[in-house]
Amino acid sequence: MSDRPRRALADDEEPEEIFEAEPGEAGLARRAVDAEDAGDEPVVRAARAMDPDDVATPDEDDLDGNDGDPSTASAVERPATDDKAGHYWKGPVWAVTLAVAAVAISLLTTAIPESQRTAPAAQLISSGRTLVCPPSQGKASLAAGSVGGSLHVGTSADKLSETSVPAVTKIDNSAGFVRSMAGQHPPTGSVLSADHGKTTWVPCVGTATDGAVSLTNPSASDLVVVNADTRAATVDVTLLGSKGEIDTAGMRGIRVSPGQTKVLPLSVWNNDTTPVTALIGSREGRVVVGARTWAPKGRETIAMAPASKTVYLPAVPAKVSTATLVISNPGTTRLGVSVTALAGHGPFTPDGADQIDIDPRSTIQVDMSKALAGEAVGLKLSAHHPLVARLFVQGKHGTTDYALVGPGSSSKVLEQTLGAGGTLELSNPGGEAVTFTGTLTADGGKKTAVNGTVPAGSTWSGKVPAAGHLHVVGSAPLIGGVVSGSGLAVLPLDAIATSTNGRRATVDPLLR
Repeated sequence: MSDRPRRALADDEEPEEIFEAEPGEAGLARRAVDAEDAGDEPVVRAARAMDPDDVATPDEDDLDGNDGDPSTASAVERPATDDKAGHYWKGPVWAVTLAVAAVAISLLTTAIPESQRTAPAAQLISSGRTLVCPPSQGKASLAAGSVGGSLHVGTSADKLSETSVPAVTKIDNSAGFVRSMAGQHPPTGSVLSADHGKTTWVPCVGTATDGAVSLTNPSASDLVVVNADTRAATVDVTLLGSKGEIDTAGMRGIRVSPGQTKVLPLSVWNNDTTPVTALIGSREGRVVVGARTWAPKGRETIAMAPASKTVYLPAVPAKVSTATLVISNPGTTRLGVSVTALAGHGPFTPDGADQIDIDPRSTIQVDMSKALAGEAVGLKLSAHHPLVARLFVQGKHGTTDYALVGPGSSSKVLEQTLGAGGTLELSNPGGEAVTFTGTLTADGGKKTAVNGTVPAGSTWSGKVPAAGHLHVVGSAPLIGGVVSGSGLAVLPLDAIATSTNGRRATVDPLLR
């Protein structure tokens, strides 16, 4: 007789006798199939989990030895004591084992001391930066430098050459470009032009979507827009005069192609001789705008800067014959401005500058010649809303050269690259004395130390013997600039950030 598993019988089929299995033959699922029945059912190739109700088993009548009705078949319990009863799915066992192992690993991880699990914070790495130097007048030279060993310098944004710094490069009346690569120290740069005793000194600045420049005589001035980007820029110009905003045709939607330098004569929009401030906004792209002015009061090149609630004007030269403060209110409400002078003997408020009121969207000028009395000072202007300010000074009586004192920043670290020597002026806007150490690194690597202490609210002056990269570190924030040794020009120092924005990255050694 065949010992194959019982199957359901048809109505006209006689049941065949099934012998009871011997104890050694009680195994399930792997019994041989009779040759005569090999074609009736396929051989089971793999075991699968089944619901006991799905398995056909004898009913109670079958257990008594009687013929049973297949329709009344019910489930029967599997043997529990037979070790050879078959192979069952061990998924639940593995799941429990893995869960126990995970708990054990977690407990071991928490037992490791924090000092062993946390890696040191990642070092801060600066991104690359490009500075643009507005074109000057006449034959100019570009001085570029950094604490690092080299920079990329040139007169075209897409054709720069790697140069050991500090370095001085002739650019004549072209725009200059200074670029640092990712991971390098930020660059600094300036353009110096000297011709027949008339000197201009302008810092190289980063591109932006907005900025402002102030001028004393728009009829003898122009704006120079430099687009160092790879896409076109659309620029709008707004002039703020003594009677409010000056709105003329052609000041909106000025297109500047990638890499292009475009000159905009101001006399076309305003042929007046009173001070104005030009607000520049770029709807597309980022640009640098400079302003150039010439006779009858010498020549000057001015780089744009943003409006701010606090404006510092460092390094006002000593022994100037005239000093005119030009202040603009780019806002839509009346603005009150206070002025503080940081002099060698301490801070004071210049006469007539304790509270200056400016109408919305307008520009005023304040004569500070007598108030400053020819002292070397730094100026601090404060307001509740952003303002724009510049100081125009003229040298000895009878001279034709004059200088613009542009805005600088307050920082513990100040740097600039100089194309010539001059007089360094550092002012302390804080309430405590500041000790500083400085180094001038000349071409060839020669270093000159510049050290001192600046009392609270005062200004310190010292000589810078030659061209080079100047690096100053103070115990507290300072403002500063360099006054040219020949002619009359002022170059503000750049504030160098001591940290970068963003969070420090940490690496957990347990994460693999």
